[in-house]
Amino acid sequence: MDKLKSWQWLALLLFARLLLELLPVSEAHDLFGLLLTTLVFVILWRDLNHQTALLRPFFIGVTIFWFGHLLDYLDTLLIKKSQLGEMADSLDGWFFAAGFFLIGHAFLRVMNSRTELITQLSDEIKRSKDLQDTLHHLAYQDELTGIGNRRALFDTLGCKLAAGERGTLLYLDLNNFKPVNDQYGHDAGDLVLQRCVEAIS
Repeated sequence: MDKLKSWQWLALLLFARLLLELLPVSEAHDLFGLLLTTLVFVILWRDLNHQTALLRPFFIGVTIFWFGHLLDYLDTLLIKKSQLGEMADSLDGWFFAAGFFLIGHAFLRVMNSRTELITQLSDEIKRSKDLQDTLHHLAYQDELTGIGNRRALFDTLGCKLAAGERGTLLYLDLNNFKPVNDQYGHDAGDLVLQRCVEAIS
């Protein structure tokens, strides 16, 4: 069944409908509806096997809808004035309505589930991107000053050299930085480094 394409299914169904019209079958359109619903029922039974909780209302809805088609076809075969014929004629509409309701309810459940899944995936992608940005920041930027570190320097230089670009490398040394750390502490030394970076920037 899985190997048939959509147009092949359509051609098969049209052929079955034409065959029912040509054969001397009473109420061919009701029988065709019954056959079509039976086909859907069989495919669902085979594929779902009543395992997927999300699609269970859909399966139950198709089953009830199938009973509606069965009653709709039986009421034409039974004598309409008989008690069974009248009962089948009055019940088929209820089965159609209940089946249609459950099928629609199942579609809504599936759509809501897909929407929730898409939202979760979007949140996961955002978290992953934020984590990637954080890791890149930690790997390529100095934590104290926020400027590029040694790895960032060599990556940038490598890209520039590979592209054949030219430039100037400026090397700065802070005179008397060690005494600041020794006399005023590392917090003061960190502040000096931050102020120097601000001034250079």
